[in-house]
Amino acid sequence: VQWIVKTAVSEKVIKERLVKGSIEDALSATFLQLLQCRTQTATNLAEIISNYENRRYYPQTKENRREAAKEILKVMVKELSILRTEFMSQKVDDYGHAILNGICAVTICITQDNDQIVEDMMQTDMLKNMVEVMYTVRSFNFIPLYAFCLDAIADGAQAESTHTVQMIMIIKELQHLIHFENPLIAEAASSALCNLIIADRKMVPLKLPHPCREIWAQMGTTDQLLADSKKAKGAIYANIYSTIFLLYSPGKMPEELKGNSLDKLVEISKGSPLRGFSHVLHSIWMLLEDQDNIYKLLSINFQDFLISLFRTTDEKVHYELMRILILLIQQAEGEVKQDIIHQIPREQVIEFEKFGDEKMQKAATHLMSLVQDKVTVEQLAQTKQEIEDASGQEIGNAVLRAFEKFSDILEENKKIVQEAKNAEVKKLQQQTVSADNAQEGQQGVQLDEVQANKQVDKNDLWVPFKAYDAFDSICDQIAEIRRRFSRKNTAAIDQAMQIPLSGPLSEFIRILPPLSVNLSHLRILWFLSTWGSDERRYDICNIDLALLLGRLLNHTDTNFKELAARLFLICIQTRNQKLEFNFPHEYFRPLNEVGIIDALLERGLNKEETYWTRIYIANSISLLFADQDIPIQFRSQIVTQLKESMTCTSKPLADLSFAILKNLAHDQSYHEIIIDDAFSNALSVGLFSDEQTSLIHSLQFLIAILSNSTEQTKRSFQSILDPQRIENLTKSNAFQVSSRAIYLRLMQDNSDEQSKNLESIISGLLLDSDKNSESLKIKEQITTLTELLSNVLHNQQPNQQGFQEIVDGACVALFILTSLNLTGLNDESKLQSVLILLVQQLPLLQFKPVHLLPLLNIAGNGTAEVKRSLYDQGAVQALVKLLKNRNQDVQNNAIRVIMLIVFKQRGVLDQSFPHPYLSGLQKSGVVDQIYSDGLIKGWTDDTRQISAIVLSALYNNTTLPADLRNNILEQLHAASEVENQEVVKYAKALLNQHGFEGALRKSTRR
Repeated sequence: VQWIVKTAVSEKVIKERLVKGSIEDALSATFLQLLQCRTQTATNLAEIISNYENRRYYPQTKENRREAAKEILKVMVKELSILRTEFMSQKVDDYGHAILNGICAVTICITQDNDQIVEDMMQTDMLKNMVEVMYTVRSFNFIPLYAFCLDAIADGAQAESTHTVQMIMIIKELQHLIHFENPLIAEAASSALCNLIIADRKMVPLKLPHPCREIWAQMGTTDQLLADSKKAKGAIYANIYSTIFLLYSPGKMPEELKGNSLDKLVEISKGSPLRGFSHVLHSIWMLLEDQDNIYKLLSINFQDFLISLFRTTDEKVHYELMRILILLIQQAEGEVKQDIIHQIPREQVIEFEKFGDEKMQKAATHLMSLVQDKVTVEQLAQTKQEIEDASGQEIGNAVLRAFEKFSDILEENKKIVQEAKNAEVKKLQQQTVSADNAQEGQQGVQLDEVQANKQVDKNDLWVPFKAYDAFDSICDQIAEIRRRFSRKNTAAIDQAMQIPLSGPLSEFIRILPPLSVNLSHLRILWFLSTWGSDERRYDICNIDLALLLGRLLNHTDTNFKELAARLFLICIQTRNQKLEFNFPHEYFRPLNEVGIIDALLERGLNKEETYWTRIYIANSISLLFADQDIPIQFRSQIVTQLKESMTCTSKPLADLSFAILKNLAHDQSYHEIIIDDAFSNALSVGLFSDEQTSLIHSLQFLIAILSNSTEQTKRSFQSILDPQRIENLTKSNAFQVSSRAIYLRLMQDNSDEQSKNLESIISGLLLDSDKNSESLKIKEQITTLTELLSNVLHNQQPNQQGFQEIVDGACVALFILTSLNLTGLNDESKLQSVLILLVQQLPLLQFKPVHLLPLLNIAGNGTAEVKRSLYDQGAVQALVKLLKNRNQDVQNNAIRVIMLIVFKQRGVLDQSFPHPYLSGLQKSGVVDQIYSDGLIKGWTDDTRQISAIVLSALYNNTTLPADLRNNILEQLHAASEVENQEVVKYAKALLNQHGFEGALRKSTRR
């Protein structure tokens, strides 16, 4: 990665992005800059930026986001403290600037969707140190990234924090930055000042004076902004005007900015660049508390301009314009109201409702409720208010009442539907008199009740529902309450969730006429089928829901059909959560009997459908045909959609499509439509990807295809299977990567009997979905593999053809088998001896991480006697040589096995006696090697820290040598703060035992 970065992106390009680029440019440039630093701190910061920008490991809940951000905060506080000293003493180098850039970029990332993190920053010296560092670079190397960072902090600030000393320091710094020649810096600074004013104004009604007015006047900030407003232009002027407006409202504006505020804001908005846009719109929204201003905007058709803003990409602009449109729609009447509703881009608003942050989802839901013209019910409005007002112990009762009303309204609607159907049945029976009998004056024969009911169902009766249109709002409120109060009142919330909704809902669905279902109803069903326990979701996703949704897929509205298709897939997948393809899907027969599957095949994959609808339906069909052949005439369409789905933005959906396609790839009859140039190229690119998921997918596909393919197909893939690349992948520390690369190599070269037997064993372990093998079979396979490995080690040389393949494959299989039989490892004395022989005989440069995995299982789960046996057979002396290996994962695995052997009982430190191994390991030079190659020269923090743990454990109840003491102390302190709790336990116990508990760790950076 570092080589690619250095050769593909020059320093000049990185600096240009940092000086002239947008926030996105600055983040990407900082990411590349950090990768070039080649230190653990820089790499960690780069990884955080990547994770947040790509949303790969982005925490999905507020609580998780805050906890993750607080852990990141600890690292940044420490690094900023060091940077402050370096910058103040003017001893900073390029590395220091890169780390400062990284901290600012990470700050921008973690303040996204995280209202509380700025408050957490306030509890540390981070903001103070950051401002002081920025002050020192202001005159010679200030880049827009720093201003973007301050803007992000201001945007995340709460009202109570805007008057703190730290925030006042930021305000004073922003006053200077607003005069920078670089417009990006000045715009970000003016935006930050406005964000701080907005934060305070949120807590105070518009009719009251702004709480910051006097403070800002005393600091001279207001006077400076008024002076700046005379010469400012564009986004800077928009931000300054909005700031002053919010500061002075509801009083008169200063003489310098006199005039009608609404007229001025409308004028600014129509000529303002995007960066100042959201603040102007926020100011306009504040003025709409006065209804006269709403009518004024309607009179000038301001709504047309607002709707045009949906084309922008700024989420803040989208949020503010939706809030204004909500107020305009509520007050508009007749054709004006209908015209606004007609122009709203519903698909885009639905996207905000699905994927936006919390406040965006609320605004979008509110706007959609007006666009859909939902019914507002007094009872539900009252329940919503109860939930909003509740706090502490009251919240549980409020949620309980909400769920009870939900159930009650379901029952009421069920009666309404049934009464409407009964009336329609009676009407139909009265109309079905035989024409012949009627002509003869005789009494006609009525349809029986069963036939009439079927006819009514077929005709898709429309029924007006009482309050059903408002259900999703109450659901959203309950979800919000669960997020806000789950920690404070878990028992009450859990009690509320026990109300049996699935029963009444299922009964209601059974009689629900499809024509009466609207988008709001689907959202409720989606909410209930994706929220709560697996058991609850399993109950709701029953056959009645599947049948209803299957019929709804004929709907004419694209938004409606897309959500119905999404919910249909959830329903189908919930009933096959393990993705087993060897059994028929339980819904196939009932859906097929009513013609839904035929309808999906005929119409669901047409190009007229939306991208997402086709993808949802293709995945649903594939799951329904789990153990059956998909009709030949539809295979090509389905495979095409599955391929598209594999590259979609939804990771769960992409993973599902991958699993389905991989299963189809085992069938040779699908190869012709799966394999094309684009697919082969994608596999080739995937094999060289730095993304682990792409690597695994490519390897699994190749294995699936090559395990059952023609010779011609195998030959066509030879160009993809670069031997050197496959060999490199076998060295990966990610077992899912290395094991599949090793198996793939065995598949290519299984000419002898040993290779064939080994391939067969690995195939069963890697590819079989059911790994609950009987212990006898596991034991037999371990014995077979032990003999195979022993035979190779005794009778072949490491450079002989086939040696490496057998050793690699045996270790893969043994690791899986020993993981399945951890309790039986104490009896495998022959296996222990063979694995130690492998460590002793295999040349240093041929070692791979996978070779030590079976030994890790044995050392980690064996008894004290097993560990003693490993030591007596020379395991530690053999393993210590691997600390010289250039593969950091081999180093890590080797030192971990040594640690597990040194500790007689896992997790327990024997403090009674000097360690019995110390003398022998000192004499053989092992102690010196662990110190030199592990603690001092180790490639990773893990290797260095565990080396320190091993050394301090060996010197149990013995004074540490003076020349080792300081380095061991530093690494033990570092080990006491890592995520691995076993390592933390060892480190803290050893610190305490050696009297280091109160020692201060040096502030050093490698």
